[in-house]
Amino acid sequence: MLSYDAARQEAMPITDSGEVWWSDVAPSQRALYGSYVVLGEAFFRAITSNPVPVDRRALKALRRSPLALDLYAWATHRVYELGSEGAFIPWSGLRRQIGAAYSDPKNFQKAAKQALRKVASVYLGFRYSCELGGIRILLGSTTAVPSNKSGKSSHIHGETVPRPTAAPPKARGVTPRSRR
Repeated sequence: MLSYDAARQEAMPITDSGEVWWSDVAPSQRALYGSYVVLGEAFFRAITSNPVPVDRRALKALRRSPLALDLYAWATHRVYELGSEGAFIPWSGLRRQIGAAYSDPKNFQKAAKQALRKVASVYLGFRYSCELGGIRILLGSTTAVPSNKSGKSSHIHGETVPRPTAAPPKARGVTPRSRR
């Protein structure tokens, strides 16, 4: 039986333009000039049309580990997408998605296992097992933030957050590219 690998690529520039000011010497110092980023139209539509809820407390707890943050975002998306079903993800596939900086697959697996333990410590609904060849998201995993299917609002760690019904308001310094 033949085995195939496939890759799909879609051109989606994250930003069309922007200007960011900072100081390497004093990174916490405010800049004299305003920074801004103009999001690409396709990217803006993609992130606002199907958002995946994350718990900001988890992001804060994992902020010192880029791989753990990536795995948290990946896990929340996969569990949100899967619902109550499980899935098996080969290490090679996971490495292609978020571990390209690791030249040695064994180093990626070791670092990913350690980061997954951190993720599981803050994302209590994430049930997984590391198996030969990959990671299995177990049946019964729950979303990071309880979903509200009514579309009215979602209760996120003490805050009631309205669900967007149209385009979200423009955040300061971050706007979609205007059509010309």
